[in-house]
Amino acid sequence: MLRQLSGAYELIANRLEREFRELRREIEKAQREGKTVNRDWLRRSIRYQQLIRQAKREIGVYSSNVSRFIEAQQRRAIELGQSHATSLIEPALPETSFARLPSEAIREMVGVLANGSPLNKVLDRLGGEAAQQIRETLITGLGAGHGAAKVARDLRKDIDVPRWKALQIARTETMRAYRRSTLQTYAANEDVLSGWIWISTQSTRTCAACWALHGTFFPLSKTFFPAHVSCRCTSIPSVKGVKTNVQSGSVLFAQLPAAQQQTILGPSRYEMYTQGTALDDFVILTRDKDWGGAYQVRPLHRMKERTKAA
Repeated sequence: MLRQLSGAYELIANRLEREFRELRREIEKAQREGKTVNRDWLRRSIRYQQLIRQAKREIGVYSSNVSRFIEAQQRRAIELGQSHATSLIEPALPETSFARLPSEAIREMVGVLANGSPLNKVLDRLGGEAAQQIRETLITGLGAGHGAAKVARDLRKDIDVPRWKALQIARTETMRAYRRSTLQTYAANEDVLSGWIWISTQSTRTCAACWALHGTFFPLSKTFFPAHVSCRCTSIPSVKGVKTNVQSGSVLFAQLPAAQQQTILGPSRYEMYTQGTALDDFVILTRDKDWGGAYQVRPLHRMKERTKAA
């Protein structure tokens, strides 16, 4: 999925770079003729205005394609979520048949991409944000006397930002659909399940919040997985009458070598941890009016305020 999106973006980036090379030739020609390349010159430059419009238009088209691509990936993720949820229950209760989500529920989940949805609003902003960043880079870079080559490198970074945002959104929203499908499937089988358990990847790339949440039990009524952006966590079902041998993340984290703990927490939080701050204290539940709740690592300034209050 990411390779396909990156390949499409490279075509756009190369096209925009050709546009910039034409602008750069104009700038270098003006400099050779002794003309001052300042903000006013750029504001009057036809090529400059064309580049800004081209960037916004191309990235806008890319974002529109990303939206359709994510919808297709979400549908696949929803089907996988149902399949995986069932396969996790079957070993504990092999003689039981399990409910599957109706097609209406699937359409409702994919509906997050409908016009006016939070996801579409974010994607729609990418083109405008990139154009504004390119505008600022051109004006400030050339106005400050930076060489055209340096400005070109800076512009490449500006053009690349929407791609990484789009890739991040694609990954996050595909996983969101997968998790929601999984939890909805659990909820549809309340006769055999009591809830679900948060499972993290438990690596040095796993954040402190996800380490702390590993092994946490949630009731079936919790059908929204409050994951942060790019979270890799998932869930397993808690089957009635079957004990799950999942140790808490706090216990597993305490068993890690000190070097790995510091890599995960960072120097400041690691110092707090060694001085007695519990791993759970690094977790905070944030809320967004569009996206809902998400567990994240508590900001350091909030940690210090919490420590002082205690």
